[in-house]
Amino acid sequence: MDNKIKHRYISDNYKYLIAFLWYFNRLFCSATDTMKYGDWIRDGDNSREPNTLVSTKEMFEFGFFTPEGSPGGKRYAGIWYCKVSPRKVVWVANRDNPLVTSKSRGRVFGIRKDGNLQVFDDVVGNGTSFWSSNLKSSSSSPNRTVTLLDTGNLVLTEYDGTWLWESFKEPTDTFLPGMKMDENLTLIPWKDQYDPYSGDFRFKFDEGNKQFVILNKTIAYWKSGEPGKFLSSNKMPDVITDFLLDSSKLEPSYKNYSTKYKVLPTVSTYSYKMLVIKSNGKVEYGSWDDKLWMAGWSEPSDRCSEFNVCGDFGICSSDEKKFPCRCLPGLKPSLVDKWESRDYSDGCTRGTQLCSGEKDTFRRLKMVKVGNPDSTTRLPVNNETECMKECQDRCKCQAYSFQAASDKNNGTRGEYTPPTSWCWTWFESLNDLQEENNTNDGGHNFYVRVALSDLNGNTSIASIEKPSRRRISSTLIVLLTVISIIGLLCICVVISFVIWRRKKAKRLDNRRSSDRRNRALHMLDTERC
Repeated sequence: MDNKIKHRYISDNYKYLIAFLWYFNRLFCSATDTMKYGDWIRDGDNSREPNTLVSTKEMFEFGFFTPEGSPGGKRYAGIWYCKVSPRKVVWVANRDNPLVTSKSRGRVFGIRKDGNLQVFDDVVGNGTSFWSSNLKSSSSSPNRTVTLLDTGNLVLTEYDGTWLWESFKEPTDTFLPGMKMDENLTLIPWKDQYDPYSGDFRFKFDEGNKQFVILNKTIAYWKSGEPGKFLSSNKMPDVITDFLLDSSKLEPSYKNYSTKYKVLPTVSTYSYKMLVIKSNGKVEYGSWDDKLWMAGWSEPSDRCSEFNVCGDFGICSSDEKKFPCRCLPGLKPSLVDKWESRDYSDGCTRGTQLCSGEKDTFRRLKMVKVGNPDSTTRLPVNNETECMKECQDRCKCQAYSFQAASDKNNGTRGEYTPPTSWCWTWFESLNDLQEENNTNDGGHNFYVRVALSDLNGNTSIASIEKPSRRRISSTLIVLLTVISIIGLLCICVVISFVIWRRKKAKRLDNRRSSDRRNRALHMLDTERC
């Protein structure tokens, strides 16, 4: 083999080796985790530059993608789990401003001259921007780098290690270990499973009330509840609360974007756990296990979990055999037409308003969860009669509940602290009422104030506690009566028909017998002649 042929042989093999290594590199998510100023991620496999960033331990990958099942040729820059199939996207940069493949051909991500991270089209115009980190323009951009961490956090860093911007501060629909859910952080779902565009729901932390909330635009859709509050259960397990509020301990503590990045925890600290808000407003907590999404908790979990789903003065039942909503005793739907069409948002109203001079009474509801009373309305009392009087003496008091003392030695050793009974009263509209089917939460009976004139003369507790059941029983009685009458008529008809047939058969038998006797007599007379 001459040198020329040998050189060509080696050259061809070298090209094949380079191609093999490149595809092997792509297959196993092997790529750089950091880009400096002047480096670019270009959309398309024909580029000589890297198509993605991959975190050091190959946990996460950043690049351009089209959502699986998406009907249009829209391209987004985002972050997804590196070794999970099908692809699970956890962050999208240009979610509300996609690049359309038919209109843009130079889709690029990188650090631009103003020092910002940008997703732009370097073919159209002067590099039209489709997303930016929106930092102030800086002349130090040549010294900046962007890194994808093993937490899934994309970080823009200054030359001295200062964090200038991070994706964890601007999430989309997913909360990952290392984030911290404070009042500045909001999760917004995809429009649907194929479109990352911002949906209508919002998941955030209500710092004032120390609870998590889901908003449907601006209206409260779900609340986690304040832990430890009377008659209001905390719908979020402690493990998830800790995950949302304390998982930032996985990252270095920092107070603002200018804090210097120091030490990363080991990759073993991280798992595939996450919390996601779905397009239907439901929040799910779970993890990826053997390429499957395992949801361990979600809310709202049923129809009564939605906040105030039956409106003010309406009570919700999660029992599928019952109507979902009913009014409190003596109250009626505010808008009957909407109520009958199963739109309960306007709730119920009193026929006779309180403080109008009409006589009233209290009716008991068993095992009810209700929105928290004002903190100033909890009073120590000796017994339930005192509690009722506290509410009865104030005409604007809507309801009360008595919490009997627990006779336990709650002092130090050798000391005894007398137990205290508490009286809870409500002066505002009663909302988020739920009928509780079990007593595991230590629920209490709830007494609602109602005018005697609104009870229509029916003051029995049984008829008031379950009005829908009374209506159902009346309907059932009428139905059974009608069926019984029809059944009796059918039986009478059948019996009458049987009697008629028997009588007819008997008459025929008698006629045949008479005919036989007549023939016999006739033959006898003939023989005598």
